[in-house]
Amino acid sequence: MKNTDPAGALLRFQEVGQGHPLIILHGLFGSGRNWGSVARSLSEKFRVFSLDQRNHGDSPQFPSHTLDDLANDLGEWIESHMKDVPVLLGHSMGGIAAMEYTLRHPDQVRALIVVDVAPRPYEPRHSGEFQAMEADLSSCQTRSDVDRVMAPFVPDLTVRQFLQTNLIRKDHGFGWRIPVETLKKASFLQGFEPGRSWNGPTLFITGSQSDYTSESDHTVMRQCFPEAYIETIEGAGHWPHFSHLVPFLGLIKDFLGRAL
Repeated sequence: MKNTDPAGALLRFQEVGQGHPLIILHGLFGSGRNWGSVARSLSEKFRVFSLDQRNHGDSPQFPSHTLDDLANDLGEWIESHMKDVPVLLGHSMGGIAAMEYTLRHPDQVRALIVVDVAPRPYEPRHSGEFQAMEADLSSCQTRSDVDRVMAPFVPDLTVRQFLQTNLIRKDHGFGWRIPVETLKKASFLQGFEPGRSWNGPTLFITGSQSDYTSESDHTVMRQCFPEAYIETIEGAGHWPHFSHLVPFLGLIKDFLGRAL
């Protein structure tokens, strides 16, 4: 069925390379810019589109942020921009959206790569991140001031720096590019319904130190995606594309070499 919601067609994106289309979907609080190194490397053989999903990056902001929204947005964007069936690569929130779209539209995905998330519902998380982004920044004069305000809620410097990619300077201080309250109420994590399946080529990449996935998730991964390869990068957390870029890219290129 044709998606008549125009929101997805408005998603902003960056494009690089030539060849078969490959779409990258970032995670919560991220944007397509976070995936520049991956996109450039894959552009040697693919035409890579790094999307900003709704309420992120330079894409429009909407009051709703559900899994249905994300999957419909992706469908509308593909319908508006793609002539060939794409490869999908999604991380965390983007991985859930990519899986949902694939299960809804099995003939519209060439291959699927899911990074550190499983095809199952998750309990709400990110409470520390939201507390940090809701903290009072009115007295902050510099980005270092902002970091000090955020630190009690998010002790991990790397995570704070990631969140601060959304920091913008306003007339009288600092604010956030993304709609924090909307994302706090988002229900994409809880919205995934297992029990469906897709038999196309699928790769799951997980981090051995991540709390998003574990070996117990392998069963549901293979139930939903029977042809799945499951690869774990030792020592990696939830952002293996950042912390372990070389092995991460190696897994993707090997998989695509077999799958396509």
